[in-house]
Amino acid sequence: EPEEDFIEEVAGQGKEVILLFDANRPSNELAARVESQLQQRKVRVNPRFRKLLLTSKFKELGGLLSFLHKDVYDSARKHEGAPEGV
Repeated sequence: EPEEDFIEEVAGQGKEVILLFDANRPSNELAARVESQLQQRKVRVNPRFRKLLLTSKFKELGGLLSFLHKDVYDSARKHEGAPEGV
């Protein structure tokens, strides 16, 4: 199973993880299942970023990533004087 392979690979890293899933019902169910399985393997799951996504206007990661790239990253580059598209 791909999900089990993912869980085992992440658990084998021995590091804290951040789970980011879209904020819809199927993704919420998958996130809860993955989080539970990781915690059973003594992996610390950091919920801060997921909570941020769930309480934001972005319900899909694509929208958040697009916002970060266009509005945050490009804005910072413009303020630094970096050439566009680099």
